Amino acid sequence: MISHYLLESGRVNRVLIFDCDVHQGDGTARILHNTPEAVTVSLHCEKNFPARKAESDWDIPLPKGMGDADYLKVVDDALNYSTNRIWFCMTPASMCIRTTPWVI
Repeated sequence: MISHYLLESGRVNRVLIFDCDVHQGDGTARILHNTPEAVTVSLHCEKNFPARKAESDWDIPLPKGMGDADYLKVVDDALNYSTNRIWFCMTPASMCIRTTPWVI
């Protein structure tokens, strides 16, 4: 909702929602589906809730058991690709800052 407010108020021209946690950002994808000024990116475990995924602008399904180095490479590549936007980053520490493989 803050994205809609910022866009409608003219405070920003474009928004990028970068959702990187275990579940797909289906709510964000649905809310911003018809908002061309908003780009939704979701990094999530390919085999997890929700079973039927919403369509983000860029969905990046990740394999179960992915290690930190591989995960951070995907994040780095995605961030380098997505430039010139306002960033909202949802990153639960338990999923993005741990030193053990990404296991669900």
